[in-house]
Amino acid sequence: MSIPDQDWRTPEVRRAEAELDASMDAMEEVLRSAQELQDSLRPAEIAATEEDIRAIEREAAKPDAPAELRALRAKVEAGDLSWRDVLEGRAYDDPEVRAALEPNLGRMGTTYQLFQDGHTLDEVLEAHRQSQRRNNDDDDDGGENIVLRHDSW
Repeated sequence: MSIPDQDWRTPEVRRAEAELDASMDAMEEVLRSAQELQDSLRPAEIAATEEDIRAIEREAAKPDAPAELRALRAKVEAGDLSWRDVLEGRAYDDPEVRAALEPNLGRMGTTYQLFQDGHTLDEVLEAHRQSQRRNNDDDDDGGENIVLRHDSW
């Protein structure tokens, strides 16, 4: 039985509406699946341990701590943020937090890539030691020039 105000719809319009409804249903299913996939890929919450917090507090308290880390320490002591927020990533929007953390990102990326390339922990550590020695000898503030050579193993 047809509804009187929809009698104007031709069979072609009705087919088009049915196809549109089916497409919308399929799209909603794809969106649900995509959301489920995104939820399953979401990294687990990073939880800083008390030891992690004490370790960064000790590093920040050292007289030779980088200026950026000392600036973070001042913000923590002023109550503007907490070490837990820094370590768990919640404070990353703060420019001073990024300034303190970003210099290490290149080195961490290089180290990660070495592991992805199949190098062992001992090989990566030795290459890092060699890199530090070269940087100290060159008085270079680099640190990303970790090179795995057979002679550095």
